[in-house]
Amino acid sequence: MHTDDAMLTGRCGCHTVTFCSTKAAIVLSHCHCSECRRVYGTAFGSIVVVPRSGFRYLSGELEIACFAASPRVNRYFCRVCGSSLPLVEEWDPLVGIPLGLVNDADRALEGIKSQHIFAADALDCVVQDAPRFAAWPPGQDGNNRAQHLRD
Repeated sequence: MHTDDAMLTGRCGCHTVTFCSTKAAIVLSHCHCSECRRVYGTAFGSIVVVPRSGFRYLSGELEIACFAASPRVNRYFCRVCGSSLPLVEEWDPLVGIPLGLVNDADRALEGIKSQHIFAADALDCVVQDAPRFAAWPPGQDGNNRAQHLRD
């Protein structure tokens, strides 16, 4: 499979594991369940869902490790960098790709519906109307971002 045919491509953090899908994404789901929060280390897991029939690994398959998250679901990760990897299960006709792995996600997912699932489990501490900044907040940067906490 050539990536020229791909609707979507992606990779892990160290570029070892790469993949593509020749089928368009079906939906972008933001999952608030406690398992996704823990596995992804975030307030919710954002997952791009694609048909398994179009999904292929392009490189790094020997560096994919997994653990059994439940009797039915394995969680996959790159053994080099630790990035969470797509959920590909034999019984499931769909693949769940962590959004952060997708190359040029805005283009690849243009027009795709987005949804929040397991929203009843969402963390109260994640404030939807919190201030938003294009980069660092005014007066802060990577070197002094916690200066006000030290003063």
